[in-house]
Amino acid sequence: MTEITNCPDCNERILASAKFCQHCGCHIVFDQPPEKHTEADSYAPPKVAACQSCNVALISTQKDKSFSFGGFVGAITVVIGLFALLFNVIVGAVLIILGIVVGSVGNKKTVMVCPSCGEEGARIA
Repeated sequence: MTEITNCPDCNERILASAKFCQHCGCHIVFDQPPEKHTEADSYAPPKVAACQSCNVALISTQKDKSFSFGGFVGAITVVIGLFALLFNVIVGAVLIILGIVVGSVGNKKTVMVCPSCGEEGARIA
């Protein structure tokens, strides 16, 4: 297997026999033999969010917001559109449609939930 070490300047993985780092161009001089690594040694498991109560990996899910700025602006636009219907049907209809579209944007948020106990929140494990 090919021996791998880290560049002393940029810490990128390079061949142990390299004279220069292919990433930063640093001249490689080892005072002592380089620490030997293989591809399998350099694997570190990814950090995941875990439930604080039962230590189970959390899943992300969409949840309705109780209030959103988009919903508020959409409701105001619909009311203005209803008022505008009295003067101009086309402008009123456009404002009502615009209010519905704006009101439907941004009313969800992504939260991390434990599939076992249903608790929200995250702890990086």
